[in-house]
Amino acid sequence: MIYRIVADGVDIYGDDAETTLLSPSLETELNTAGSLEFTLPPDHPAYNDIFVLKTFIEAYEDSELIFFGRVAEVSTDWFNQKRVVCEGALAYMNDTVIRPSTYDDVMISSVFADMIAQHNAQVDEDRKFYIGTVDITDRNVVTEVDYGNTLSTLISTCIDSTGGYLFVRHENNKNYIDWLKEMPYGSDQPVQFAYNLLDYNSNLTSDDICTVVLPLGTDSEGNKVTIESVNGGKDTLESEAGVELYGRVLKIHEWNDISDPQTLKDAAASWLTDEQYDKLTIEVNAAEMHFLDNAVGSYKMGQLITVISEPHGINKELPIIKLSTELDSGVKKVTIGTPPRKELTTLTISNNKNQSKK
Repeated sequence: MIYRIVADGVDIYGDDAETTLLSPSLETELNTAGSLEFTLPPDHPAYNDIFVLKTFIEAYEDSELIFFGRVAEVSTDWFNQKRVVCEGALAYMNDTVIRPSTYDDVMISSVFADMIAQHNAQVDEDRKFYIGTVDITDRNVVTEVDYGNTLSTLISTCIDSTGGYLFVRHENNKNYIDWLKEMPYGSDQPVQFAYNLLDYNSNLTSDDICTVVLPLGTDSEGNKVTIESVNGGKDTLESEAGVELYGRVLKIHEWNDISDPQTLKDAAASWLTDEQYDKLTIEVNAAEMHFLDNAVGSYKMGQLITVISEPHGINKELPIIKLSTELDSGVKKVTIGTPPRKELTTLTISNNKNQSKK
């Protein structure tokens, strides 16, 4: 995998650059601007050509643009090395303000469009955003906004209240912003026990563990509903892998909005093997198989990836919501989880090209 960094159209890191950068690292996160950091040695050709808020920075993974934005900070150390911190394009909206206004019975997508329009009226062309895809569940809102910078106001008014994910694109010399209901990418590279799952740690406590569940629903008259009629006369479901690992731990879980026994059984089966783990913090080390097989895509922001570990009772599709990459080594640290609940799962992914598949 080849990483490149480009400043105002000139390669400053990568195979085509005249010299190298020190410690280049990229951190991107959903609904934030993200950052790119690197150090310029004094003999680098671009040493005197990097300017705060002016220099346009791009980072590529192979041929894919994975970051674009501007230089936010330059500091010089004892050895005259320049530490450069760049911020992603969403930070352009920190330069503009939203003025007080009242949105009365207005669609939330119109509020979003109005805030983008206010931003665009205050900046030059290279920092404007054109609205791309908006596929969130639209709804009428009544809200008031006060003075504030555009980005924080947009997040608090639109994203925090409605959900969804902001993605920016740079195409044909224009910046596009998408507001998406779901993650835009899938992944053909799972994190799987005995495949590329190298290590596993969890904050799991006895209070979190349930290996046998007794599900209860509620009918229209307020009576409890069980699954006996559709489960061979048994009112419980169990996880064989969970019982083997932790023993039989029986707990009651209620679904008051379910009255049909089969629907209740299906919901309980999903919860037992999947949803009960939503509140866990799980750290695993995973090898990125892209380094062994170019046909396998690499991990990237906005992907849904499947995490499978039968011994740990995990089989769940989760989004990548934060991605930290060391561009000189290719090592990635990936955070996956459910953003609205801010419950995170952390993966550390290495580029060990000598590792073989199991």
